Amino acid sequence: MSKQETEIKNGVIYEIRTLNNMMMRRAEASARIIGYEDCTLMHRLILTYLYHKKDEPVYQKDLERVFSVNKSTMTAILKVMEKNQYICRVPEKRDARLKCLCLLPKAIALKDKLADEVIGQTERQLTNGLTEEEIENFIAVVRKMKHNLE
Repeated sequence: MSKQETEIKNGVIYEIRTLNNMMMRRAEASARIIGYEDCTLMHRLILTYLYHKKDEPVYQKDLERVFSVNKSTMTAILKVMEKNQYICRVPEKRDARLKCLCLLPKAIALKDKLADEVIGQTERQLTNGLTEEEIENFIAVVRKMKHNLE
């Protein structure tokens, strides 16, 4: 292995990218097991967010901010979620230009499986063998890195 390859493999970007790939594969495998192949990891994260905010209006702009995704990417994601009948957009009464995101029955039926079998299992597997302190330190470091990129 060359010096450059060693530097890349010992770098933060490499570790984050490979961890992300592994998480994605794990989450996608879990989704296949429960029969939701058309629901990507990002879709599941959005649905989970919408479940937790079910008593508040949530708009596309909120999701763009929460998930650090640009407008065109979020628009494409939400279009697929609408096509797959997970969400719908309902115009606000006071301003029809604003569209509130609502969960459809297919998404609501997925709620418990999503939280436990997909996200919960992946989270447990990821943190297996780590102490609370290690998890807290990891989250603190990642948040600092994200702040550095803002």
